Amino acid sequence: MQEATEHKTPVTTLGPLETRLMDVAWTAGRSLSVQDVVDRLGGGNYKTVMTVLNRLVEKEMLARELDGRAYRYHPTHGRDEFLRTAADGLVRGYVEAFGDDAASHLADAARVASPPADKPADPQPLPVAYRIYHSPTSRKGPLFIAGAAAAIAAVFILSRRRKS
Repeated sequence: MQEATEHKTPVTTLGPLETRLMDVAWTAGRSLSVQDVVDRLGGGNYKTVMTVLNRLVEKEMLARELDGRAYRYHPTHGRDEFLRTAADGLVRGYVEAFGDDAASHLADAARVASPPADKPADPQPLPVAYRIYHSPTSRKGPLFIAGAAAAIAAVFILSRRRKS
């Protein structure tokens, strides 16, 4: 028995515990019970883990199926698909909120994240935030991408104030 929800906006950020739980789910390779997740975390409050797993179901990051008297949870999307969707959503929101100037700032960021001249470009370029996330010098994680997008937005806002 699989449950569906009416969540329409893609999730673009995860909290610290949500990130840890999704990492457990993505690396498990099978559906997990709440106790399985607690064990893989190396401990934690069972009820807290269960509550956050259920919130991830509401956000459509996880699906759950009844197995006897307990639910088993598994990811609805892979890690790379989530990162791509999250990065696209953050960048799209930034451009929608700040317009053409934001696109210019993102183009500058894309030049920084572009592959070296001796490496051929991909036939379908990846989103800027995705390339930054996967660059060898970047910190990893969805929270880093959200923080980077917030930092870019802050720089943009401050630069607009100076122009006025």
